[in-house]
Amino acid sequence: MTGEARGQDTNPGHIDPAGSGLDAVSVPAGACRETPEVLTIGVANLLLCRPDLPAPVAAALTHVLVRRATRLVPAPALGT
Repeated sequence: MTGEARGQDTNPGHIDPAGSGLDAVSVPAGACRETPEVLTIGVANLLLCRPDLPAPVAAALTHVLVRRATRLVPAPALGT
């Protein structure tokens, strides 16, 4: 669902302009042995919290997620 108007893509690289979090993405050639590039659907990673979460807790969590991301993501998930 790329919002085509008169044969032109008005929303390149995106699947759903309604904000579903789905995006058109590609798996690079060679990512799985000797396969060609594959176009697929990607899902945005979102972290949600309650509206009453104290700001210092949100700040601390954000700090950990950003500063220690390489330690939090398992090696097999890198680049996916």
